[in-house]
Amino acid sequence: MMKNSGWRSWLFDLIFFLMLGLISLTISFNIHKAENIFSWKSEIWADRGGYYIYLPAFFMYKMDIKQAPETIDEKTGWGFTLDYKKNKIETKYTCGVAILVSPFFVTTHFISKVFHIPEDRGFSPLYHRMTDVAAICYLILGLLMLSRFLKYYFKKTICYLILLFVYFGTNLLYYTVDDPMMSHVYSFFLFSGFLLFFKKFLEEKKYIFFLLLSLFMALIVLVRPTNLLIFSLFFLWDLHSWKDLQGRIKVFFKPVYCLSFLLIFFLVFLPQLLYWKYLHGSYLFYSYGSEGFSNWQHPKFPEIWFSTLNGLFLYSPLVLLFIAGIIVMIRKKMNNGILLLGLFMILSYVIASWSTWYYGCSFGQRSYVEYFSIFSVPFGFLLTGAIEKKKKLLNIFLLLLIPVFIYFNLRLMFHFEKCFFGSAWDWDLYTYQLEKAGLYKRFDKTFVFNNDFENVVLTGGNRISKTESKSGLQSIILNRDEEFCCKYIKHLWDFTEGFPRKAVASIWIFNRNPLPTHALLVCSIEKEGVSLLWSAQPLDPSLKTGQWSQVNASFDIPDGLESSTVVVFYVWNRMKTNFLVDDLSVKFEK
Repeated sequence: MMKNSGWRSWLFDLIFFLMLGLISLTISFNIHKAENIFSWKSEIWADRGGYYIYLPAFFMYKMDIKQAPETIDEKTGWGFTLDYKKNKIETKYTCGVAILVSPFFVTTHFISKVFHIPEDRGFSPLYHRMTDVAAICYLILGLLMLSRFLKYYFKKTICYLILLFVYFGTNLLYYTVDDPMMSHVYSFFLFSGFLLFFKKFLEEKKYIFFLLLSLFMALIVLVRPTNLLIFSLFFLWDLHSWKDLQGRIKVFFKPVYCLSFLLIFFLVFLPQLLYWKYLHGSYLFYSYGSEGFSNWQHPKFPEIWFSTLNGLFLYSPLVLLFIAGIIVMIRKKMNNGILLLGLFMILSYVIASWSTWYYGCSFGQRSYVEYFSIFSVPFGFLLTGAIEKKKKLLNIFLLLLIPVFIYFNLRLMFHFEKCFFGSAWDWDLYTYQLEKAGLYKRFDKTFVFNNDFENVVLTGGNRISKTESKSGLQSIILNRDEEFCCKYIKHLWDFTEGFPRKAVASIWIFNRNPLPTHALLVCSIEKEGVSLLWSAQPLDPSLKTGQWSQVNASFDIPDGLESSTVVVFYVWNRMKTNFLVDDLSVKFEK
């Protein structure tokens, strides 16, 4: 009976993970099949290209820039730079993702050679599809290892439910099938492996498990250095007494363990050290330049949790149940409850302290994704309690919430445009996004656009000032080199229930100079690049020297326009004077 039961369990595992992989692959291929490979929605673009470039640079170009396709850095969104003066290929991202993807890259290279498929020096469609396959393979391996870890705490059925709910109910799905070259699904795999081998080491005290957890830990840090935080679990997870903590510290600092750990870290980091030496002449280098934890004194907690610009709970509301599970663990005085709350708060502080707290074009707060592996534990305890039905009405409500949150995540994800093109608290654009996904019906037919210029996507390439702002952390600089700024374009076809009749705009200006700016706030109604109607409001009458001043303007939108017409707003610094701009607001009214 035991052998038969083990065989059935193995078969169920095979079917479960195989089906999950095939479903994910189908979704991923369908998402990317219609995309231009050199577009902002492709798998190898911007940050993704920065992670990827190590692979063709090492395996194909031998780090010789002359072997790379011309202007490939520009074609893939400047995630890396081809420096022809220094003959260097430069990326600020570490090589951990590339190391994990390398077996798939080499396989694709081999297939291309055997079947005479054009490679385009590592940027052909086949290499793009290769990244889809790599991400899904690491997802499945990560979920498989996570299931083995969760079995220490839950029944097998609960484990599979946790995997399904966490995958389809959070942005882990998005960073597997939509953004496969971002680091998060690979970090999720590494976190799951670390947790499994760490638990096995605690239970069985075998040296091989320590070596494996050291390998996974080293790769975790190489892929995303800030994820070093997860290593605290080695000393704190499943502690029952101070004596346990002392025992773990003693174990780790035993020469055989400590030296093995350091040696594995060194070997794993060696490729990165050699790359920094090649690029900068030093084995150690901070590649992110001026980016860093500049908000550490004023962390953006409300923003990272609830902002319309990638707020955690607004895009993956299922995570609220992870937090509820932590609270249940603490109330029941369960082991690890306080530790998980502390981990969540410290992680949130790190995320909220980063200079770009919304982390660019993201679907929700992506820096939490890999930590869903460990936060699946409190979610599992909450799920177990709900299924046991000790408080029937409450648990029915909880079990109904889960499919609602999953449905919300799936609908929003499949209608998401890669970036949120709004400011930190742009509720109009967020609810418009929900309406587009079929999740919300807007009854107020006005539409308001707000741009506080905190979102780098909305700065339009203009220079940013972080020393003076009306709100938030930054504003836009206009000077002799900046004639135009703050461009906002709205298509009339977005107004599905009748075009607006009027647009009311406002913007804040800071002018230190007592001389006039001669600048204008412009509204242009255009079709196919040709202006049909142009009007402007001078800034100067509203300005007070040395302080922020609000400029307001109202523009009429004529009848009879076609849906392809666009309404364009911008500031025209026609005399190229010096001043600052912040907080643009445009309200369309029927």
